[in-house]
Amino acid sequence: MTNKLKWREAFLLRHSLKRKLKEFHRAGYLNVVETEMWDYLIEKKWKSSSDKTITEYKNDIKNIVINDFFDYQQLKAQVKNVDSFDFGDIQDLL
Repeated sequence: MTNKLKWREAFLLRHSLKRKLKEFHRAGYLNVVETEMWDYLIEKKWKSSSDKTITEYKNDIKNIVINDFFDYQQLKAQVKNVDSFDFGDIQDLL
């Protein structure tokens, strides 16, 4: 969760992140959780960014677009390693 952020920065940004999650939930996306949002921010939004101020981080959180978040989730699902797939459980699908 805090790969690039210090614990203090993550603490200060948590309120903004929770506000954005509430926005997603109001839009009907109830399954989005905080850890997914952190992953999106760290792995996509802030991947190549240099040191930012707390205000810049908060603005990034505030400006998350639902479509961009789900595009990232879809890409992440497509490149997910499926080596651990258990073909023994396929009977449930039949």
